[in-house]
Amino acid sequence: NDVGRGFYKAAAADDKTIQSREKSLSRYKTSMAENIKRIQDSGATVVVITPSPYDQYSTTAKTKNLAACNNGLAKCAAIGRELAVAAKLPVAELHAPMTEVVAKNPELNLCGNDRVHPIKTGHMVMAYYILKAQNVPGIVAHAAVDYAAKKATATENCRIYNIKQTKNSLT
Repeated sequence: NDVGRGFYKAAAADDKTIQSREKSLSRYKTSMAENIKRIQDSGATVVVITPSPYDQYSTTAKTKNLAACNNGLAKCAAIGRELAVAAKLPVAELHAPMTEVVAKNPELNLCGNDRVHPIKTGHMVMAYYILKAQNVPGIVAHAAVDYAAKKATATENCRIYNIKQTKNSLT
């Protein structure tokens, strides 16, 4: 996702900057296509993941805002989707939904002070969208504990064993 963020300091750009942006995006597309082919050739399953956003909306980030940088990453996301369609590959979409989250909630600061690299909260949001793209069920496991009856019941994707109750706890 290295789009050349220095080329996106402002939305309006001169011809030289626009050419630099296009060259960077062309390089991105070529590299992504090569990586997809290498992974396919290895026999591994390929899932195209769109880049996380540049958080141009954050009200708490300390780095100067490059107001047009997320536009470049949106183009990278479009390239990824285009390559995935051409190769009939699944896509884990991070860019669009994460951009929507940070735009609606600028105080969240999913990408930390540099506005680029996700921090723990951003990683959790990324994990959510990656799992969602894989159709992982929303419930990972389900269990019920009845302290008074000294009973626990596992109902989905888990086991419960060695239940021990003391005066103040159940383990």
